[in-house]
Amino acid sequence: MSLILPKLSALTLALFTSNTYAAATLVAEMSHLNVATAGAGSAILAEDASTAYSNPAAMTYLNNTHISVNLATMALNVEYQDDRNSNLSSNNAGGVQPYGSVYLVTPINDRYRMGLSLVATGGSGLDYGNEYAGKLGLNDLTLSVMQFNPSFSYKVNEKLSLGAGIQIDRATFEQRFLAKQASIDSTSYAVGYNFGATYKYTEDNKFGVTYRSKIEHDLEGELALFTQQIDTRIGLVNAAKLEVSGFHQLSQPLALVWSVGKEFWSANEVTRLSVDDIQVSKARNFEDVWFASLGSKIAVSPKLTFEVGLGYTGSPLDDATFQSTDLPVDKQIRYSTGARYLWNESINLNVYYSYVDYGSPKINNGALQGRYDNHNHFVGITLDYQF
Repeated sequence: MSLILPKLSALTLALFTSNTYAAATLVAEMSHLNVATAGAGSAILAEDASTAYSNPAAMTYLNNTHISVNLATMALNVEYQDDRNSNLSSNNAGGVQPYGSVYLVTPINDRYRMGLSLVATGGSGLDYGNEYAGKLGLNDLTLSVMQFNPSFSYKVNEKLSLGAGIQIDRATFEQRFLAKQASIDSTSYAVGYNFGATYKYTEDNKFGVTYRSKIEHDLEGELALFTQQIDTRIGLVNAAKLEVSGFHQLSQPLALVWSVGKEFWSANEVTRLSVDDIQVSKARNFEDVWFASLGSKIAVSPKLTFEVGLGYTGSPLDDATFQSTDLPVDKQIRYSTGARYLWNESINLNVYYSYVDYGSPKINNGALQGRYDNHNHFVGITLDYQF
């Protein structure tokens, strides 16, 4: 009986922040390389090996073996502003975080292609300290989600191609809470799938569709509460995603790309947490969201192409009483630009920058009563080598 109350207290406090993985997966820039167009065209473009991840069907547009390496960094800003007392607010809990990814596409024969992707699909580090209003719920956290995604494609005919892959996730999550007197350290492996199709209406007009399944994580680890070490399990969902894209060569220098789609966040209805044999669930109230992006590519020379894009994603959560301190969610607006440079016949370089406004979501869950100011900067470079 002596352990029952500590366990129940731990359950209650841990639930304040146990949707961290779900929120972090909203950082789409970490996994796809069409950042310069704000994600526009992701399901149809095949400019480098990253199509093995974004839409495996488009791998049939690559006739040689391609290896792409992406090196990038994000500068996340997460500031809580308390409505009652400025002393209960926090400084920027975010910070600068490097990340990267590797992609491979290789032909098997004239009709089949194989692809491999190793990408960071989500991750963040937050440090609120021990002075703000939510110090009992969350002090700091570190999250990393890596995915290995083998894929295959098949060229049905000159117009239609199909592709599919398997998603294998590894998530690690650490957090401290209860004024740094408690911590959770957990790890999870999970599997999903993805598939897609492309259709070449003409050489200048192409369309693609791709679907990534939800991935259900079961984070297993230990809760350190004062002097106790207790087994924990947190169930979390990475939402499924459907995307349709188009490419249109309007003139010799100018091409238009677009994407529309839906993320099925309503699958994340509750978070389930267990400490030993005690189980608790917390409603999340997430909703499905629509997203859209529009971009253009301007070829100023045979070697150099400038890119620009604008994107919008709706908010999966509008109720301030359900917000959490990990990364309170709101609508997202993306402003992106970049350039591609064909160094030689084998090497293609891509540099990009994107500013993402995560909005100013309100939070009202008892301990925290205020709003957030959230945004992110992304800078990266990709090298694609073909042989």
